[in-house]
Amino acid sequence: MVPVLAALPQPGAFPWFVALSVLGVVAVGAFVARRALAEVARLSRLRTKLSVSAVACLTTALALGVLDVVAGGSVGQFRLAAVGAPAGSLVPALFLELFAGALVVVLRDAWRLRR
Repeated sequence: MVPVLAALPQPGAFPWFVALSVLGVVAVGAFVARRALAEVARLSRLRTKLSVSAVACLTTALALGVLDVVAGGSVGQFRLAAVGAPAGSLVPALFLELFAGALVVVLRDAWRLRR
C-alpha cells in the first residue's frame, strides 16, 4: 500500500474499528481533565472542578479548530477546498467528546472523595 497525498476514501461504510476511534478522543479528554484538576485544590467544590475541566476541554477544542482552519488551506485555486471537517462543526463535536472523558474523571474524583 502506497500512501498518496489527498487520497479520498470511496463512499461506503467504514470498518468497525473506525467507530472505536471516538474512544481515543474521549481518553484525551480524560487526560486533559486529569492535568487540569492537578492544578485545583483536592477539596474544591464539584462545580469548580467541572468548570475547570470544561474550560480545559474548550481550550483544547478551540486550539484544534484553529489548527484545522490553518491547515485546511487548499493547494492551488479551489483544489481540495471541500476536503476535511469544517471547523464550525469540528469544534463543538470535539468539545462534547473531550468533555465526556473529562466528566468521567471529575465524577470519579468526586466519588473517591465521598468514600
